[in-house]
Amino acid sequence: MALVLGAIVLLLQVLLIQCGTLTWKGDGQNNFWDNPNAWKPSGKVPTLTDFVDFSDHTAPPCTIGKAAAKANVVLITGGTLIVGEQSLSCSGVSVSGAGSKLTMQGTPGKPLSITQGVLQVESGGVLEFVSGDIAISDGSVSIATGGILKLSGPSTKTFSSPDTSNFIDVKGKLEPDPTHGILLNVGQNGQFVLHSSLIIPAGSHLEGGSWSFKDSVSFGGK
Repeated sequence: MALVLGAIVLLLQVLLIQCGTLTWKGDGQNNFWDNPNAWKPSGKVPTLTDFVDFSDHTAPPCTIGKAAAKANVVLITGGTLIVGEQSLSCSGVSVSGAGSKLTMQGTPGKPLSITQGVLQVESGGVLEFVSGDIAISDGSVSIATGGILKLSGPSTKTFSSPDTSNFIDVKGKLEPDPTHGILLNVGQNGQFVLHSSLIIPAGSHLEGGSWSFKDSVSFGGK
């Protein structure tokens, strides 16, 4: 029986590798996405055909630095992924569970680019938007109940989309920056829908597209 179970486990591991699933484990002092030794199995950096798994709460944050990153789908159920200097191109991102975070610290022209997919933040997950651009083509952004969209820093954050079918739907919590308020541009054709109540701080700028508030909205000072 032990031999049979061992064979099954080995088969599952082989199938997992063949399906192109890479798990982030970190690597000491080099915790950049493009470090092949920071992934399990070791020696390979994710490509557009790979599923990327962030499920180890003990692993250090992964940062996309000077090299652009690609993946099929990114699943964050533990730890933090930071989109930094370069872009991330994929078909979808899911952030769920306590301690799971996607941090956008991007630069102009280097977006988190999602094609025909969804950026989904489930209960316990956090999307912290510091700077940069989230570009959604034929898809949407969804912050589910229990999820958080946290806006940080003095830069304007941008959701860009080429058509009106793309939208940002927030059923969870929108947290403005305590000092700079809400600096958010949903793009010319974007649709932003907020289902929870909100106090819009002084100094906020809500730009682009259309904005819909399903609950109470008030304006307050800093």
